[in-house]
Amino acid sequence: MSFVVAGAALTFAPWSYSGTRGRSSYELVRSAERLTLLDGGYPGAVATAWKAMPILAALVLVLGLFASPYWSRALACVFSLLLGGAAFLVVAAPKPLRSGMGAKIAIAVAVLTFLVAVIGPRGRLGTTVLAETP
Repeated sequence: MSFVVAGAALTFAPWSYSGTRGRSSYELVRSAERLTLLDGGYPGAVATAWKAMPILAALVLVLGLFASPYWSRALACVFSLLLGGAAFLVVAAPKPLRSGMGAKIAIAVAVLTFLVAVIGPRGRLGTTVLAETP
């Protein structure tokens, strides 16, 4: 669960630079919306989902602490895929977009989050999300 907290915090870190100013992932989404790159349909849904990342991270924590570790780990997988995918898009983007350390570290945290969520806290593949029953 600590990787989910780190991932949520990294969404606020500088993911890109324009000039000398760093921009978080949320500022990148806002800029893309202003340029009408994310209007309607699938891109608009992705932008809306991205704004809910802190809520998704909180839900992972609450479920893990108080309700169902199964659902917590399943949502942690979703969180890590969204985080890693978005960070990869920023890092792999062509110039003039310069990626910041936040996006690069977010890729590593997303991979670790996914691995911990799938393998489980005991570190045995027999306790994976896919093998458990709710």
